[in-house]
Amino acid sequence: MEQSDELFNILSSFKDAIDAVLERIESLEKEVHDAQEKSTSLEHTLYDEILNPAKEAMDANDKEMRFNDFAEKYKDSFAPYADATKAIEGDDFDLARTAFDEYDNYEVPEGGTKPDEAEFVKAFAESIAGQLDAVKQKLGITGDVKIEQKADGKTTVEAAGTKATAETPGTAEAAEIQEGTIDSPEDIAAYEKQLEEDLKKSPKHAGAGY
Repeated sequence: MEQSDELFNILSSFKDAIDAVLERIESLEKEVHDAQEKSTSLEHTLYDEILNPAKEAMDANDKEMRFNDFAEKYKDSFAPYADATKAIEGDDFDLARTAFDEYDNYEVPEGGTKPDEAEFVKAFAESIAGQLDAVKQKLGITGDVKIEQKADGKTTVEAAGTKATAETPGTAEAAEIQEGTIDSPEDIAAYEKQLEEDLKKSPKHAGAGY
């Protein structure tokens, strides 16, 4: 009987010790789980709230600096068409930025290479000039055509000694010829309409043929 009681006490002691160990293991597992959650939260904060936004800001700043250099370098290539494209696309349109974005985002075909920057800009400008010339030929306009956007939002079109003034797209619900010293003001209106349709195929909507 005494041996049975002694054995029972020994087994009970083992059980108590095992229970204590299991309890400690559970406590450690909870601590590990909590530590992992805290680590995940810290990682989220570090990457999503600090590092990634900082990288995006740095990338945006770098891109803006590259654009400024690009625009300054090729300003003479874009200047002849700046007023014409603004008159068609609106005050916010920037031909230099359009060209820069197209070149910056240029997808190199498999096995191909990215075009030289200067050659890209040259072809881009030539494509716009070509489309403007094509419009002039369709309308039978000879000589140079000058499109100038005024500070008051009006666009002046001069062609072969003729002149007409209209609202810049985006500044009025409809363009209206306000002044005309030509035999057929409708020619200028038709020219502007055709110019808008053709330019929408190029700098902003369809690239420069690349």
